[in-house]
Amino acid sequence: MARNVETLRATSLRHAASLLRSIIILSATFLLYSCNGDRSGGKEPIAAAGGKYLYKEDIDHIFFPEMSKEDSMAAVEKYIRSWATDILMYEQAQKNVKNEEEIASLLEDYRRTLLIYEYQLLLVKKRLNSSVAPEDIRSYYLKNPDLFRLNEALIKGIFLRVSNQAPDIDALRSLMMYSKEKDLDQIESLSIKNAAKFEYFNEKWHPLLEIQRKSPIHIENKGSLKHRSFYEGRDSLSTYFLFVKEYKLEGELQPLDYAESKIRGILLEQRKNNFLKQFGEKLYEEGVKKGKVKLYE
Repeated sequence: MARNVETLRATSLRHAASLLRSIIILSATFLLYSCNGDRSGGKEPIAAAGGKYLYKEDIDHIFFPEMSKEDSMAAVEKYIRSWATDILMYEQAQKNVKNEEEIASLLEDYRRTLLIYEYQLLLVKKRLNSSVAPEDIRSYYLKNPDLFRLNEALIKGIFLRVSNQAPDIDALRSLMMYSKEKDLDQIESLSIKNAAKFEYFNEKWHPLLEIQRKSPIHIENKGSLKHRSFYEGRDSLSTYFLFVKEYKLEGELQPLDYAESKIRGILLEQRKNNFLKQFGEKLYEEGVKKGKVKLYE
């Protein structure tokens, strides 16, 4: 298979190479392309613009296996046009934009900001403890309940989609209606046998809306949700079963295990900011002591 792909790729590249020899770009910007071309390193250019040369190996990445001759030609022409336009636009910008000092200053500011950012990432990676104690997570959760109100209903349970023609559909329905831990193996076994889609989230909170998006099960009145309740929907091809073990409604406090990852991220961000602030203050104080920073009255 790999050999076939390479063969197809090689064929596409050969097609492209023959096309490249036939492409003639009649533009003033290509006058630098002499009859013999620029043979730097023995390479033959395929286009030139503004004193810059484009070589065949520069565009190898635009081809893919099974590419037709026409597609190869179109891809080459599009790439050359874009490449040459960028060069010509840069030439025009250099001639017409007068605030070069301001641009150079902006570039230096960007370079400095980027270097500082990369250095801070390195410091955080090397020196910052990334573990968060469970008691810290719980404490933050209890102190900031308004940050963790649900904007959608959550459920724990089991979701099943099975063909309307499945021979064991009635057995699956019975097992799902009164789902218990001891029934899980049998539900999973029948799901495999009947090529059913089986989703188990009895121990993990799952947005109810995601289930409703992929099934005709619609619970319009969230007040109708009940612990250990069963719901069924059907379309022309499949039957859908949903067993709800537990639920949380919109506006309620998020379960701690659902909010945990968000809290961990908040606490780590706070720790990172404090670390960088203290590091900066220490750096400043050392700079003053060593005479790198001077204050004038």
